[in-house]
Amino acid sequence: MEAAIVTLLFFTLLFAIMDGGILALAKNAVSSAARAGARSTSAAADDTYADYVALQRIRVEISPLKPSQLQYIVVYKASAYGAAPAGACAGGSAVAGSCNVYRASDLTRPRTDFGCKSPSALDGYWCPTTRKTALRAPGGPPDFVGVYIVATQKLYTFVYGSSKTLTSRTVIRVEPRSQS
Repeated sequence: MEAAIVTLLFFTLLFAIMDGGILALAKNAVSSAARAGARSTSAAADDTYADYVALQRIRVEISPLKPSQLQYIVVYKASAYGAAPAGACAGGSAVAGSCNVYRASDLTRPRTDFGCKSPSALDGYWCPTTRKTALRAPGGPPDFVGVYIVATQKLYTFVYGSSKTLTSRTVIRVEPRSQS
């Protein structure tokens, strides 16, 4: 009888450790993807395809997760370092002049689907070409660009619950392209 209890506790602990490892791997992937996306967007600055470049980098970094685990990615205009996206943006809705929202399927879209072709295009809500890139007025100071990622990790032992929502955001100032 005691052996059965000890065995049950041992395997529960073992699987809880495995779940913790899986959760740590997923969280690391989401965090790395947010950082890489923000760096790419900052470096691309006001390039027409800045968001496309960021999504390609995010796709590489988030590869430990299945596409079905990715809920959405928000590329947003932040007010300062570390600032969270505005309410609707954080909830996964694109807002004109504030943010673009992407789904897992957008990570594999061709470059031709991007480029601010219309205000309701994938990257048309906060078109990369409208981002401020000068050090001082009238075209500056540079905008802060943030990348916010929301994903879900299914857990197997239910020690930590049946699933966890993982979020990560990174904000970087757009790299300046001119003095004014």
